[in-house]
Amino acid sequence: MPDIEVLDDSENAADGDSDKDLDVEDETILERIFALSEMFPNGVRNFAAKCVSKSASGAALAFQFSRRTVWVLGTSFIVLWLPVVLESERAGLTNQQQSKERQMLLGPASSPGGLSGGLSALPPMS
Repeated sequence: MPDIEVLDDSENAADGDSDKDLDVEDETILERIFALSEMFPNGVRNFAAKCVSKSASGAALAFQFSRRTVWVLGTSFIVLWLPVVLESERAGLTNQQQSKERQMLLGPASSPGGLSGGLSALPPMS
C-alpha cells in the first residue's frame, strides 16, 4: 500500500502568507457584481442596462396586451356566442321532447325513423 504523508503545521509555518491565503473575505453577491462591473467600459455597461430595461418593459407590455386580448375574446364569446349555443341546445331538447311525446301518443310508427306503417319520405317504387 502506498504511504500517506502527513503534513505538519510547522512545515507551513515557514510560509507566513499561507495563513493569509486561507482567510477569504465574505463578500456579498452585490459586492462581487459591483466589482465585476468595473471591468467593462461605461458604454458597454450603459448598453447592457438599456437592453435589460427595454426587455423588461417589452415583456410587461406584451403581458398587458395578452391580458387585454384574452379579456376581450372571452367576454365577446360570452356575450355573442354563448346565447346562440344555449338557444340551439334548448331547441334540440324541445324537438326531442316533442318526438318522445308523439311516440308515446301514436306509437313507435310515428317516430321519424319508424319503418313499419309510417309515411316514408320516398315514393313507392313501381
